[in-house]
Amino acid sequence: MERFGVSRTVLREALRTLTSKGLIESRPKVGTRVRAKDAWNLLDADVLE
Repeated sequence: MERFGVSRTVLREALRTLTSKGLIESRPKVGTRVRAKDAWNLLDADVLE
């Protein structure tokens, strides 16, 4: 948040978007992790960009 100068709300929304696209997974007591590249939907328009 400090690095990019964004609010907590913006960060949460970005993480929600990445989770919905299957790029990251977030679990309580484990944290947020980037999923393996082979689990990504590479045909998603945002991923292609």
